[in-house]
Amino acid sequence: MSTPILKKIHSLCLCLLFIQPIFALSNKSSHNLLIINSYNEQAAWSNSIIVPIMQEVGKMSNTSAYVSHLHSILIKNDSLYQHSVNTLFQRYENTKPHSVVLIGNMAFTLRDRIKKEWGDIPIILCAGRDSYTSPRYNYPEYESAEIPKDSIFSISGLKDKYNFTFILCPTYCKETIDMMMKIQPGIKTFIFAADKLFINRIHEKEIKSYLLSSYPNIEYKRIYPNSNPAVPNLRKYLLTNENPTVGMLFGSWFCVRENLLGHLITMSTEDYRFIMSANKGVFTLRESFLAEGGFIGGYFYDNDATIKHLLQCLRSIINGREARDIPFYTPDKSYPVIDYNALKQRGMSEKLCPPNTLFINKPPTLWQRYKLQISICLLILSVLGIVSYIKHKFQQKEIMLLRSHNKLLENMPVFYVQEQVMFNENGIPESMRYINANILFKELFCSKQKQEQVNSSMFPHQTEEYFMQFARIVFQERRSIVFTYYFEEQNAFYEVIIRQAAEENLIDIFGVNTTTLHQTQELLRAANNKLALALDIAHIIPWHWDLQKHAITCDANRSPFELATGVKDERGVRIIHEADYFNNIHPDDAERIRDDYQALILGRVKALKEEFRTVIKKNGKEYINWVEARAVVEQRNEQGHPISLIGSLLIITDRKRNEQELINAKNRAEESDRLKSAFLANMSHEIRTPLNAIVGFSSILATAEEEEEKSEYINIIENNNQLLLQLISDVLDIAKIEAGSLDFNYSSLDLNVLMNELESTALMRITSPDVCLEMIPDNDNCWVITERNRLSQIIINLLNNAIKFTQKGKITFGYKLQKEKIYFYVTDTGCGIPAEKQDKIFERFIKLNNFAQGTGLGLSICKSIVDAMGGEIGVDSKVGNGSTFWFTLPYHTGTANESTDKPVELSELSKDKQITILIAEDDESNYRLFHSILQKDFQLIHARDGKEAVELYSLHHPNLILMDINMPNMNGYEATHQIRELSKSIPIIAVTAYAYASDKQKIMESGFTGYMSKPLNARKLQDEVSATLKKCFIFT
Repeated sequence: MSTPILKKIHSLCLCLLFIQPIFALSNKSSHNLLIINSYNEQAAWSNSIIVPIMQEVGKMSNTSAYVSHLHSILIKNDSLYQHSVNTLFQRYENTKPHSVVLIGNMAFTLRDRIKKEWGDIPIILCAGRDSYTSPRYNYPEYESAEIPKDSIFSISGLKDKYNFTFILCPTYCKETIDMMMKIQPGIKTFIFAADKLFINRIHEKEIKSYLLSSYPNIEYKRIYPNSNPAVPNLRKYLLTNENPTVGMLFGSWFCVRENLLGHLITMSTEDYRFIMSANKGVFTLRESFLAEGGFIGGYFYDNDATIKHLLQCLRSIINGREARDIPFYTPDKSYPVIDYNALKQRGMSEKLCPPNTLFINKPPTLWQRYKLQISICLLILSVLGIVSYIKHKFQQKEIMLLRSHNKLLENMPVFYVQEQVMFNENGIPESMRYINANILFKELFCSKQKQEQVNSSMFPHQTEEYFMQFARIVFQERRSIVFTYYFEEQNAFYEVIIRQAAEENLIDIFGVNTTTLHQTQELLRAANNKLALALDIAHIIPWHWDLQKHAITCDANRSPFELATGVKDERGVRIIHEADYFNNIHPDDAERIRDDYQALILGRVKALKEEFRTVIKKNGKEYINWVEARAVVEQRNEQGHPISLIGSLLIITDRKRNEQELINAKNRAEESDRLKSAFLANMSHEIRTPLNAIVGFSSILATAEEEEEKSEYINIIENNNQLLLQLISDVLDIAKIEAGSLDFNYSSLDLNVLMNELESTALMRITSPDVCLEMIPDNDNCWVITERNRLSQIIINLLNNAIKFTQKGKITFGYKLQKEKIYFYVTDTGCGIPAEKQDKIFERFIKLNNFAQGTGLGLSICKSIVDAMGGEIGVDSKVGNGSTFWFTLPYHTGTANESTDKPVELSELSKDKQITILIAEDDESNYRLFHSILQKDFQLIHARDGKEAVELYSLHHPNLILMDINMPNMNGYEATHQIRELSKSIPIIAVTAYAYASDKQKIMESGFTGYMSKPLNARKLQDEVSATLKKCFIFT
C-alpha cells in the first residue's frame, strides 16, 4: 500500500478513536465504563450489544460510559495496530476506566496493555469464538494465509491470569447451511458474501469444510466488498442473477473506500441494502441484519437472554464484584429465525421451514386482527346462552341438589342422625326423639325393635344423657359442639358434631369414625413417651438453634442450664438466648466452642462434635458438668447460608469421670510397672546375696577337712537358707498385697496368750546377754476378735528389727486398750532412726544399715497389712535413744472359746515293730531328701502320684503317710479323701509348697492330721513325724 494511503488510514483511526458517544455522561462519575468495539460504528452486531449497555448506563446516576471503535478493517499491519492502540490509551490517560467491555476478538488483544496501563480492572469479553490469536492474524491483509494451529489458543485458559468473564455470541454456520438446504432445495452453487475481517475467515473455513463433508456436490464461491472489476460484484449479482440453484449466505460487509475529498472511510450500506429489492433470497449469520430488511433469516442464539446476562454481569461489576468470579456464559438456546415477508416475496414456502422456526414480520391472523370484537360477540352470545340454560335448568338443579344431598347423607362414611329436642315446662332441653338418619347410622345403632319405638332416641340411654349436656349448650349459646365419644357396643371412637338444624327444635348429629386415628395417636404418644424416657435415661437433650432470632430451644425438663433468662413457650419448651448459652460454658472452653460453631455455620465442616464443660450456679455454689454437643445445619436460605441448626447435648460427666479414672489407673499401672522393674532389680540382688553364700560354701564344703570348719560352713549355709526362705515368704506376701488377695481369717483369741507365745519365740532369737525382753500386758484377761496370723506377723517383724538393732539394753512390747482401737508398740534402746529417714522407713527395700542382715521388705509388708486391717502404723525415734514402732487396729471384743475337739482314739503300736511310712511324692529329688532324713528310723514306701498312694496304702497299711498336695493323675486332696474312706485314724501329714494361711486352713479341713511346708527342714520334719506318732499311737 502506498504511503499516502497509510497516512490517511492513520488519520482516520485517530479521528474515530476520539469520538465519544452521545450517551456518555458529561458529569464526573464514580465509575467509568469503556466499550471497545473491534469493528466500526455501523456494525449491526456490535450495535446490538452497545445500545443496550448505553441504555442501562443511562439509568445509573453514578456511571459514565464511553465507546471507542478500533475499525479493524483499517488495521493492516503491526505499525497501524500499535499506533491505534497507543492512541486509544493516550485518549483515556486522564480518564482511566474502572471496567471495560470488549466486543470482538481483535479487542481482546488489548488485554495485556489494559492490565499494564489501567490495572487489573474487570473486563467483559463478547466474541463469536472461544479462541484467540495474535493481532497480526486479525489483519485483513492476512486473509489469504493459513493461521498455524499452534497460534490459536483457548480463551478459557486465560481465566486465572486476567480479571475477565467471557460471553460467547456464536454463529451457527452448519445449522444455517442445513436450514438453507431445506428451505431452498436444489442449491448447486453456494456463495458466501463477506468482507475480509478475521471472523469471516474463520466462518469461511468452517463453511467450506462442512460443505465438503455434508454436501460435496455443491460448488462454493466467495464475494468480497471491493471496487475491483475482477472481483464479483454483490450489487450486480443481486440485481441480475435469479438462478434458483444458487444460495447465498451473508456475513458482514465492510470495505475501505476513498470519498470525493480523498479521505478513507469504511462503508457498507450502499452494497448490501440492495438485498431488500433483490429477487434472490439471502440468508445471514447474524440476527441483527434482519432489522435492515430483505434477509430471509438464519440460525441464531437467544439474543435477549444473552443481553440480559450481559447487563447482569455489568451491574455486578459496577457494584464491586470481580469479573473473574463470574462464570463464562454460553447461550443455551438457539433456533431458526425467518422474516416472513422476505420469505413470501422470494416465493418460498413456510412449510419447508424447520418445526421450531420463529417467524418475524408475519401478518396477523383474523383472530389476532379482530380479537376484541370477536371476544365481545362471543361473550354476549355466551351470556345469553348461560341465562337461557340457567332459566331452563334451575328447577332440575334444585331437584338434583336435593337428591344429591339425600344420597350424600345416605352413603357418606359419616353417620348422621336428626333428632328432635323435647323441652320441659321451663324451656330446658330434656330429651331427644329420633327423626331421620342415614344408612350408616341405622346399621350401627338402629335395631328393628328400636325403629318400632316411637318418641325415643336411637342412642342408648347413657349416651343420650351424655349428648343432652351438649344439646343444651347448642341451644343456649347458638353454636356447634365438637367432642370425642367412645361407643362401647361398637368398640369405636367417633368425633361427634352437634349443631342446630334449620328447622326449629331439631339438631343434626354427625359422627366420624376416628378409631384408627385414636389408635395411631396412642401409638405416637407411647412412642414419644418411650423416646422421652430413652432421652432422659441417656441424658440426651435435643435442641434447635434459630440463627436469625439468636434463640435456642430445648426441652425444659432436660435443660443442662439453670437460666433465669430462659422462658418457656406454650409447649413447655425452654427458649434460651444464644448469649446465655455461651455464658454458661466454662471460660476455658467457650472460645473454642464459639469457633467450632462458627466453622459449622461458615461451611468449613459438615457436622460438629465437641466436648466441653458447663458451669451451673445454684444456691451460691458452682456445679460443673461435661457435655458432648453434636450439631448439623438444618435449613438454609436461598443464598445457601444456614438459618437454623439442630443437634443434641449429651451429659457425659460420669463418662469423663471414668475416663479420668482410667487415665489415673493407667498412670498407676505405669508407676506400678516402674516399681516392679525396680522391685525385680532389688530382688535379683537380694536373692543372689544368700544364694552366693549357699552355692559358694556348698562347693567348698566337700574339700573342708576339719570338723570345726565344716560346722562353720554348715551354719553359714543354714543362716542363708533361712534368709532366702524369709525373702521368698516376704515376696509372696507382697504378691498377694499387690493382687489385693491377702487373706484375713478373723477369730476370737486371748491376746495375752498370743503375746506370751510371741515373747517366747523372740527370746529364742536374742543371742546377746546384754539385751533383755519384756512383754507388758494392759489387761489380765483380754479377748479380742482379730486376725491371729497377720497380727503375729506384724509383731514378730517389729521384734526382729528391735533385736537386730539393739546391742545392749532392753526391748519392751505390749498393747493398750483404747476406746475403739488397740494400740500395739515395740520399744527398744537401740541406735535409733534419723528424722529425715523416718518417712521412708516403710517403703520397700529401705535398709538403714546396709550391713545388717535382712530384705528391707518387712516394714513395708507390716504397713500394707495394717492398712488392710483398718489401722495405722508409725515410728517415734531419736538417734542414740532407741525407737518405738507402734500400730493400731480396730478393737472388737471377743469371747472365750470352749474346746470342741473330740477325744482322739489312740491305736496301740509295739515298740519292737519298725514303723512304716508311705511317702507320696512325684519329684525324685524330694523323695531322696525324705529318704536321707527318715531311712535310719523308719521303713519307707514310695508312691509317685496320688493314685499309686491309694493302691500302696491298701496293700501295705503303713503307720503314717506323708502326702504331697500337687501330684499328677490324682492330687493329694483326692488321694486323702479316698484313703479316709478306708481308714479314719491313719495319720496323714500334708507336705506342700503352698505358703498361704488359707491353704493351710483348706488342708486341715480336708482330712489331714498335720501340715509341713516346703522347703523341708530335717529337724522339723523329724519332730513333726515323732509328735504325730505320739499323738496317734500308744507304744507298748
